[in-house]
Amino acid sequence: MEDEAEVCQTCVGKRWVGFNVPVEDPRFGKVVPCPVCVEGTRANIDWFKIEGKNLRTETKQYRRAVRLARAMAQTPSGWLVIQGDVGTGKTTLARAILSHWRGKLTEPQTSEELLIEWRSHIKEEDFEDQFIRRCEATAAVLDDLGAERITDWTGPRLSTYLNWRWARRLPTVITTNCDEHMLAAHVDERVADRVFDRHSGLVRIVTLDVPSFRRGNHVD
Repeated sequence: MEDEAEVCQTCVGKRWVGFNVPVEDPRFGKVVPCPVCVEGTRANIDWFKIEGKNLRTETKQYRRAVRLARAMAQTPSGWLVIQGDVGTGKTTLARAILSHWRGKLTEPQTSEELLIEWRSHIKEEDFEDQFIRRCEATAAVLDDLGAERITDWTGPRLSTYLNWRWARRLPTVITTNCDEHMLAAHVDERVADRVFDRHSGLVRIVTLDVPSFRRGNHVD
């Protein structure tokens, strides 16, 4: 827990600030990284430029992906789902977004790592409280959804986590190698329906249908 004297008075330690605007204002309910405590925002670091060596911006779909990722980094809102094969730059974009939020180069947590973390705390008395806090995070990045090992315990937990965030419209970035049918078969149909939601206006989906960067020594 942060020392009380060190807690930022602007965001009260949350690292996010909202807009004090009327309900009808388009900025109402949206949040941005705290300009006081987030180093990357304060220093105006362009994490997309830092990661630029791994971004293939010559294609129209990739330029759209970068544009959507930049928008998510600057003003977290809704869901951004980046879908594509291994090596197409999904994690690179997720890392740029997360680094902008955190103010330092940060690797996004994979869904498998998140499930392992939850399992490691399952015997703690406040586990359910910890789980709900993760579900309620102001903004989240989940990398490589669909590559995790699903069991009778991890499947429902992952489903609950994603359904919770979808129902409350919490800003979420997801990368996945799966299409909707693959994800439905791997986790469940409700998760796939949430991730590839094309009806509510909450989810923006960008598919990177490009050759693997790794052929040119790039990384995902």
